[in-house]
Amino acid sequence: MSYTIYVDVIFMWSAVINFVVLCAAAWISNNRTAILNTIIGSGVTAAVTTALYVFIPFYTLFFKIIYAFLHITMLSLFLKHTYGLCIFTGIKQIMLCSFILSGIYTAMRIGEYHLAIGIALVLIGILPLFLLIKLHKSTRNISQSIYDLCITFQGRKIYFRGFLDTGNSLTDPYTGNGVVVIDYKTFGKIFDNRSISDHYHHTGSFDYAMALKLLKTAFYPINYRTISDKGYNSMPAFHISELEYTDTGKKYNHITVAVSKNRINEDGYYQLLISRGIVP
Repeated sequence: MSYTIYVDVIFMWSAVINFVVLCAAAWISNNRTAILNTIIGSGVTAAVTTALYVFIPFYTLFFKIIYAFLHITMLSLFLKHTYGLCIFTGIKQIMLCSFILSGIYTAMRIGEYHLAIGIALVLIGILPLFLLIKLHKSTRNISQSIYDLCITFQGRKIYFRGFLDTGNSLTDPYTGNGVVVIDYKTFGKIFDNRSISDHYHHTGSFDYAMALKLLKTAFYPINYRTISDKGYNSMPAFHISELEYTDTGKKYNHITVAVSKNRINEDGYYQLLISRGIVP
């Protein structure tokens, strides 16, 4: 059995579908869509998946498994690279958007033969879209407080997303300035060292002497207290040269950064908590 495959048509439709899915995923996660990056990600993913049609018979189960795995993985990695979403959140959003699109397509195909059933399926498909819109509205206020940031540390520029926490009144007792809070995972990325950050996460104890020796950076404790705490706890802190809001260009010099032993945001939407004294 032989088939004629029009590679240009497959690539075009794959790129269009990828673009729609990525834009929908960005919208769900309350991100401003990066059009150029989205076009590039859609095209690269479409090129790789289109190549599968050339080398693997598309009617086999093996092709379908490899295609689905590669398609979801590449789009999820793109979301992680562009919007900072953790890989599992990206996979969930890609699969959700893909299922909705496939459901709409299936309903339209059925509607060609059974109009009433097709219309009913499309109406049923509105339900998840309604839930997504409700989720989007409920998190809009949070998204408006999330900013793209660039920190300068040891001559390197590192890009993160931060949440402007108006309830964060933590200040450095030595400088009197507001403090930016990161978690242990972000700490590991900044210093490219997971051993110290993982030890701090699991034990709650930070080895200041070892950090100075291995990371060549001076750390000092900053006391803090949350609403649920009766007493004070402490977090290790260090200084960065500069923090910049990339959207507005506003810069702050000699910022204090404290390190939390727990995750700041489980979904990876942002990696820093910004003090209310460090406004964009």
